[in-house]
This record gives sequence, C-alpha cells and structure tokens, in this order.
Amino acid sequence: MVGSFNAGIGILAWSDYFKAQTNGKFRLIADATLFLNAMNFKHNEPRIENRMKQLEKFTLGNASFPNRACAEANPNEVWKCLFV
Repeated sequence: MVGSFNAGIGILAWSDYFKAQTNGKFRLIADATLFLNAMNFKHNEPRIENRMKQLEKFTLGNASFPNRACAEANPNEVWKCLFV
C-alpha cells in the first residue's frame, strides 16, 4: 500500500485491516504525511489539531477507528491517530 499526503493518513489508519486480509508479505509506505500544528494566532489555538478533531467527529461518529492499536493508545483522543 502506498499513500501520499492525506492518503498517507488513510493507509496508516487502515494498515491493520489490510494486513489481516493476507497471509503474504505486507508493505506500507506513507509519503509526505506531515502536518505542522502551528498556532492560529487570531484565535490562539492549534490549527491542525482542531481540524483533526473535526475530521474525527465527522468521519467516525460512533464508529471505531480502524487502527485498533492507535485507538487503544489514545482512547479519548483518537484524533491523534490522524495526526501522524
């Protein structure tokens, strides 16, 4: 699996699921998945962190995050799994 930019987050999130679908070798390459959590000085809050929280709320709702290990490591802050 290969993903660049936002797709890099997607393949990291779904890697456990896809790996479980095969008995063969599994390779994952996430390229250019870099988000800097710069402050929004107008509102004095972290810009990317807030967007990742919104993304978690809109995309997951009541569903569980596909990368179980990351979700278990961040039970109340699953948005951190999107913030690689």
